[in-house]
Amino acid sequence: MPSVTGIEAMVLAAGASRRIGTPKALLSFGDRSALELILDTLRRAGVSKGVVVVGEHAPALAAACDPAPLAWARNPVPETGRMGSVLVGLRALTSGVDILLWPVDRPLASAETVAALMAAREQAEPGEGVIVPECRGGRGHPLILRAALLPSLVTAYPDANLREVIRECGVGRRPVPVDDPGIHFDLDTAEEYERALAWWRATRTRT
Repeated sequence: MPSVTGIEAMVLAAGASRRIGTPKALLSFGDRSALELILDTLRRAGVSKGVVVVGEHAPALAAACDPAPLAWARNPVPETGRMGSVLVGLRALTSGVDILLWPVDRPLASAETVAALMAAREQAEPGEGVIVPECRGGRGHPLILRAALLPSLVTAYPDANLREVIRECGVGRRPVPVDDPGIHFDLDTAEEYERALAWWRATRTRT
């Protein structure tokens, strides 16, 4: 697929993963890790620029995976949380582009879902600063942050709550209906990983 312009990816992989006890980015789905699933989906969707924000597990991730054409960006204080990693990522990305924001512990969205988000981006109203997938009544990940929203984000404190920062910006959200339960699966705990893995395996069997 040709590269999409005006948008870059930010994959958030700086968490300590203490609840599950191993880096979430390296959790296995067949012969690929969660991070590699995301990188492959981005390539298939035509997103060819961006960064993977990493923290204390940076050496292990670098040894296991080549993120090209994305680049690594290191968060030196990942304990500040997601907002701190977003700020690190923003400094590493091209100014003035939309951001496809993808937490590494939500790796199962399809390339078709990413394509649907990018198509909705072309139709979005100026006030719709967040474009988010919706399936079966619930919203999930990844999502798009429009460029007009980003100047408000860069002034936030690193330990701020990202959702609250976006809410305080007063921008609207544009939900994008997709037939993709993969947007909902999280990898926070071993039990959640096993459920995600079982669903992923079942989808491979049907295709």
